[in-house]
Amino acid sequence: LVLPDGRVIVAGGSEGNASHNLADISDLLGTALKTTEIYDPTTNLWSWGPSMSEPKAGAMAALLNNGLWMVAGGITYVTIFGLDIPDFSNNISIYNPNTNSFSNAGTMKDKRALGAMTVMGNGKVFIAGGGGGDILNIGPIRKTEVYNPSNSSTTRKSDLSNDCAFGVAVTLANGTAMVIGGANGSLDNPDPINNCWIYNDATGALAAAASMPESHAGGVVIAAEDGTVFISGGETNNGLATTKARSYSPN
Repeated sequence: LVLPDGRVIVAGGSEGNASHNLADISDLLGTALKTTEIYDPTTNLWSWGPSMSEPKAGAMAALLNNGLWMVAGGITYVTIFGLDIPDFSNNISIYNPNTNSFSNAGTMKDKRALGAMTVMGNGKVFIAGGGGGDILNIGPIRKTEVYNPSNSSTTRKSDLSNDCAFGVAVTLANGTAMVIGGANGSLDNPDPINNCWIYNDATGALAAAASMPESHAGGVVIAAEDGTVFISGGETNNGLATTKARSYSPN
């Protein structure tokens, strides 16, 4: 997350296995971190930041219109009798760069990690898909909801037409939210999809948009000044990373 003064804060994540690798989903469970670190490009130095209230790996983050950072969900764990019990989180935390502190700010309707999240034109946050469910039977989900930062409340919305983890989201020029790609299957053996959806908070409608020619699970998405959306990279049909890039014009 890039702070207003140009510094970068890195929050949570996972230590992985003993070799610090993520060979499979089991390497995520029980190894999430609650610590943060801040990088200052002017000094080229790292320093410790404030800890979050819980460990989070695969959490979703977005810059709110009030300049605060929202961090939601993630793979977490609780320690009971010395044992780390993994779980998905529904916690919403807010980072205030002015006070360099996190505070809890409500909960999502559904526990999830690795979902798609974007701040819409009205300042509310659309959250879609991700991985969730019973931690012993985890997998992609299709649930969506809207978070209102003004009162820290969430409202459940219509489901996506497919289960969708590793999707990406962007806000279109008209203020609506677009979810692009992702994967169903399982979290350790994802099956990338080419579906896209658009959510309009003014009407509450979630509708399918044109599908991409190839599947993209993950990748990078941006909205250009003229309203065109660009998606590049991610995992595609053969299970390998793709170099394909696509553009979408909502008009």
